[in-house]
Amino acid sequence: MDKEKIIIFDFDGVFVDDFDFHKRHIQDFLGIKFDDKAFYDIHSGNVYEDDNIGLELGEFDTVGYHKFIRDELLMLSMVEGMAEVVKKVQEIAQSFVVSSGSENNIHDFFVTNGVCENLCTIYGVETSPSKEKKFEKILNETGIMADNIIFVTDTLGDIREANTMGIASIAVTWGFHREVTLLEGGPFAIARKVGDITNLIEQYFEI
Repeated sequence: MDKEKIIIFDFDGVFVDDFDFHKRHIQDFLGIKFDDKAFYDIHSGNVYEDDNIGLELGEFDTVGYHKFIRDELLMLSMVEGMAEVVKKVQEIAQSFVVSSGSENNIHDFFVTNGVCENLCTIYGVETSPSKEKKFEKILNETGIMADNIIFVTDTLGDIREANTMGIASIAVTWGFHREVTLLEGGPFAIARKVGDITNLIEQYFEI
């Protein structure tokens, strides 16, 4: 493992196919209704800053929501092949998880699926609602330059936050956003299947 390189993974939409899961549970938690397009569009920016669907997520009770979904989240299936990807990337670089979700929930999901030992460092909403702040934390703690980091994610909003920090992204097409939307952020590459991720990481780092 090259400790001078970093791979950062998003969680929702990368490790779990949970667009419908979160859409349904947020509606139940808040007692409101919204359609797929509204929930899709809110992920074009930072989800906690964009309230264009009437979700005041800047004041959203994240602690309460993540407790509300915890048990059901742990029962979701991991996207097939992601456990193997995690094992392979450990040979390439350090790895982190940066998510808008709960650090505890994600940690317990990884424990349940037997990959926690490879993905222990998780920065979720408890660290900051802003992915930029979480990227900054990793940069400051490791001292590694942004061009030695690659971020694997599924939304345009995430790509835009990574771009702000000078971090390149690999965008996966099985998550929240479709390829045409992801391309608006100018990712380094598009992963159309799980097996593409490791190859694209190796291309980025010229391994």
